[in-house]
This record gives sequence, C-alpha cells and structure tokens, in this order.
Amino acid sequence: MSNNFGLKIGLEGEKQFKKALTEIKQSFKVLGSEMQLVTSQFDKNDKSVTALAARKTVLTKEIGAQKDKITTLQAALDNASESFGENDKRTQNWQIQLNKAQAELNDMERELGKTEQALDDAGDEMDATGKSADGLGDEVEQTGKAADDAGKRFEGLKGILKGVGAAMCVAMKAIGASAVAAGKSALVTLPPKPVPVTDPKSMPRSAAMRVASGVAFTARSTSRALITPPTPLPVMPPISTPFCAAIVLA
Repeated sequence: MSNNFGLKIGLEGEKQFKKALTEIKQSFKVLGSEMQLVTSQFDKNDKSVTALAARKTVLTKEIGAQKDKITTLQAALDNASESFGENDKRTQNWQIQLNKAQAELNDMERELGKTEQALDDAGDEMDATGKSADGLGDEVEQTGKAADDAGKRFEGLKGILKGVGAAMCVAMKAIGASAVAAGKSALVTLPPKPVPVTDPKSMPRSAAMRVASGVAFTARSTSRALITPPTPLPVMPPISTPFCAAIVLA
C-alpha cells in the first residue's frame, strides 16, 4: 500500500514538475524574442556601450530563468529517485535534462562575463576619450591666453612705434626747415671785390696798354656776372602734415 502511495505521489509530482517546466520554457521564448530585438537594433559586432548594456540586460534575465529551470529539474530528479528509484528510466531522463540545463547555464554565464568585460573596456575608452577632450580643452584655453598676451604685447609695440613715428616726423620737419633756410641764404649774392688798378702814367707804354686791356676784360666779366643770376640750390620741400599723420597712425 505504501509503495502504491509513494508511486502515486511520484506521478503527481511528475505532473507538477512538467507543468512548471512548461511555464519556464514559455518565459525562455519571451526572452529569446527580446534578444532577437536587441540583435536587430545593433550590428552583431557592435561594441558600443548601449549595445553591450542591452545584451547584458537580456542575458541576466535568461540566466535567472535558467536557474529556476535547474531548481525545478533538481526537485523533479529527487522526486523520481525517491518514487521510482535511481535506475528507473524516468529518473534518468530527469538527470539528463538537469545536466543539459547546467551546461547551458555555464555558457550563459560565460557569455555574460564577456559582455561585462567588453562593457568595462568601452567605459574605460570613454573615460580616456573624455580625459583627452579635457586635455584638448586645456590646450585651447592656454592658446587663447597666449593669444591675449600676444595681443597686449602688440598694442604696446604699436604705442612705441607711434612715438617713434612722431619723433621722426618732428626731425624730418626740422631737416626740411634747415634745408629751406640754407637755400634762401645761398641766393644772396655778395658784391665783387674791386680790382686794384695801377696808374698808367707811372708805367711804360706797353705795360699801360696791357693793364688797360686787362681792366676792360675784367669789367666785361664783372658786368656779365652781375647780369647773370646765380643758379639757386635745390630746396627740400617741407614735410606735409598727412605724411606725419600716416607715420604716427601706422
């Protein structure tokens, strides 16, 4: 009687475990469709943070469902072993299913580990990229400061050049004024020195004639010199105000 009761309990347990496994199998179909959706959204070799995070989420759900399946199979195996014996075919079938489920769990956990490692690597790469961007920002800021300093130095040099231009303008005006004054003074003609004349009465006749001829020649030369005006020296024009303004404003 006890054996029949145990067998009845074993058979009832078989039905309950098979029903639980059917529900777990249905949950795996739902999770499989979620993984297909993720695969369709991203390329197979996509290693971006978003793609890896999506795969990790689905894998974690699948692992949880697989652990529930293993727990149910282990309970079914224990029930069959106690109800039908370890050498019963039904017990052995439960053992086979349990071994396969544990192997599948190992593959899932291995896949999850690879996904998590790839996700960590992607995060490190993003951090490195962020640091590089920060370094580039610092370089740009330093370049801007250097440009500002160069601008300030240029403004200082511009002021110095304005001062030098003003001084050059004043000096050139002074040189022009001196040249004009020199040209005007060169136009003043000094009177010729009188030529000493020897009294012809005290000279011999031939000498008196030569002296008279020389005096006549000198008189003619002097008259031509007085009639012909002297050639004026070139005069430098005064420095114009726009020219000085151009030097100062350069």
